[in-house]
Amino acid sequence: MKKKIKVMIGAAIVAVVGIGIICGVYFAKQNSATDSKSEEVKVVNAKITVPKAAAKETAKIVLGQKGTQISGVGASVTGSVVTIKEAGTYLVSGTLEDGQIVVDAGGESTVILVLQGAEITNTAKAPIHVEKAGHVSIQMPADTENVFKQGTNVDVTKTEVDADASGAAVYSKCDLSVAGEGSLEVYGYVNNGIQTKDNLLIDSGSITVEACNNGMKGKDSVSITGGEISITSAGDGIQSDNTNGEGYGNIAISGGSFTIKSGTDAIQAENALAIAGGTFDIITGDGSENAPYQTDNGMGQFGGGFGKGGRGMRSDDNFVPNKEMPQGQNMNGTKPEMGERPQDIPASEQTASKEADETEEEETDWDMSDESEESRKGLKSGNQLAISGGTFSVDTYDDAIHSDGSIAISGGEFTMKAGDDGMHAATELLVSGGAIHITKTYEGIEGNQITLDGAEIEIVSTDDGINAYGGQNNMGGGSSKSTEETPNLYILGGTISVNAEGDGLDSNGNLFVEGGTIVVDGPTNSGNAALDIGSENGGDCTISGGTVLALGSSGMAESFSSDSKQCSFMHTLSTTYSVGSKIVIKDSAGKELYAYE
Repeated sequence: MKKKIKVMIGAAIVAVVGIGIICGVYFAKQNSATDSKSEEVKVVNAKITVPKAAAKETAKIVLGQKGTQISGVGASVTGSVVTIKEAGTYLVSGTLEDGQIVVDAGGESTVILVLQGAEITNTAKAPIHVEKAGHVSIQMPADTENVFKQGTNVDVTKTEVDADASGAAVYSKCDLSVAGEGSLEVYGYVNNGIQTKDNLLIDSGSITVEACNNGMKGKDSVSITGGEISITSAGDGIQSDNTNGEGYGNIAISGGSFTIKSGTDAIQAENALAIAGGTFDIITGDGSENAPYQTDNGMGQFGGGFGKGGRGMRSDDNFVPNKEMPQGQNMNGTKPEMGERPQDIPASEQTASKEADETEEEETDWDMSDESEESRKGLKSGNQLAISGGTFSVDTYDDAIHSDGSIAISGGEFTMKAGDDGMHAATELLVSGGAIHITKTYEGIEGNQITLDGAEIEIVSTDDGINAYGGQNNMGGGSSKSTEETPNLYILGGTISVNAEGDGLDSNGNLFVEGGTIVVDGPTNSGNAALDIGSENGGDCTISGGTVLALGSSGMAESFSSDSKQCSFMHTLSTTYSVGSKIVIKDSAGKELYAYE
């Protein structure tokens, strides 16, 4: 969204009708660069597996308020505390109030807790506390119901995270696995629900977690291969936050059913997040409806004029007064001038004025992170995020899918609503498969280097539909990391539909279309365009294949350059047209080539 001197009245159509052409040397070179971005993100977590319980138990533990009974070896009881000192398989049943099971075995030992209807509550301490072992496995046989509760009952959806709290209802200092066909309920009313300082593996079972902070946390890694998991948390739903480097801070999910309602991020990996399957129903921060600066007219907090990834102007109809602006931003609540600068102004003054405008616009770039230190995203990684399968229903206060590094989507079905971006990557963003439906968002897809190839994508946005931005220190984008790399938006294939109140396809650098079917129902205000290219940064806009229909206001309309390998045309209409109007393109003989309503 850039200010331009030329102003056209009416509506503009940029249209390309035809089939793809074999790419020339220039595009082949660009393709070879993008091919390297399609490499699968590999997340290698610690190789822990669910150990098999011994045919004969080491000990049987029957919990009781009037006295816990232990038969066998390896465990002892003192008051309401059961201590396990040896490796082995322990059958646990019964009920214990203000009780605790403590595992304090050898550093290489494997301890298996087979829960056969066990319930432990403790107002202060962790009902399950693993002090020392090599691996502890919690297993729930079929038709068993098991409950661990720490603290007193609270509504975690109305609880603020206590930064001074620590521990969890199920707490381990070693590798921890959970499996079985039974059920496990964990209530972490002091801090976390299930937590290990090492690696966490969830293999199966019906698991319900409520927590005043994080639902599940594996500091080194989290691996989930199955199970029915329901998490309600004031903090993150699932988290791995080790910052030691490669191999740490990873989350890998290959199956399972997830219902997550979290106060902050739903699934957050400090390093890499990889999802290959599963069903996900996610709500963060009470959902997108509670995100700030969504005006009554549905035009976004800046009415689709000012966007994180570009620079634009607010129209009269969509102007939002000073009181709606984010705190701390340099906004004076006045509308910028529209149209041409008077030609009698000296060039030096025009240049100075232009620089002042650009400075102001950079200061108004807005991101949800400006409003709060809390992150309320759906799927989030600090480095790499890869999704190759799964079904996702995501409704988030902040970004639905976010990476401070790269994102690679090669499969899956997505229905997403976001208070900020649908998908946001600080560096590369590749979509090569899947069906992505972003029904409500501020900006739909955002990254520095975006490649779209082979997916079905639908976007409805209150600002830009697809935005290749240049980073905070370069071209005024909304990146959480600065980058000096020229932004590029590559569209190589797929079916893409964009309904944007800001720019439809926006690049602060280059836009290259090589294939696919693309329809942009673009902005209705003249401060935005169906296609917006970073020509002021030396950017180019070319097409060598595919079909493109870009509809939108003409005030900043742009089209493909004459360097393109495929022909295109732009037509400015003398009037505007409403919903339901039909666009028909014919050849010179009157034959219909393309029609769109």
